[in-house]
Amino acid sequence: MTFVESIKDKWLTWRTGRNKSEREYYEWQSQNIVKNARDVTNYFQGFKYIIAVDYAKVNTKFDPLFGCMESDDFLSYLYPQKPLGQNCACSIFRGEWNQWDHRFHLNDFGFDQMFVATNSEEDAVMIALKWS
Repeated sequence: MTFVESIKDKWLTWRTGRNKSEREYYEWQSQNIVKNARDVTNYFQGFKYIIAVDYAKVNTKFDPLFGCMESDDFLSYLYPQKPLGQNCACSIFRGEWNQWDHRFHLNDFGFDQMFVATNSEEDAVMIALKWS
């Protein structure tokens, strides 16, 4: 990193309150995830595979301070352990399955379901086998 790039990085860190890796992650997230979507398919618009997983299987660790946490094996698929673009994204939604268009619609009346999205076919198969 040159002197000018380091000055620019320090200024952006001061201005945004996020370091370089956090800024890159939020930029990647804004390109691949639509926060105000109405269904899960549109929410994870930048991903090929979307898998519904069992929350109880994913969150096996318990920390007295933070409560339920994802297992280390599951965390190996997420951002800090995998580079951006090869990582998975996960989120918990409340909604209901629509049998007519075969999508999980987000609303406040249904049930909670955890979804994981990825572009890697190998990761999708492993996630579906381990945590579905």
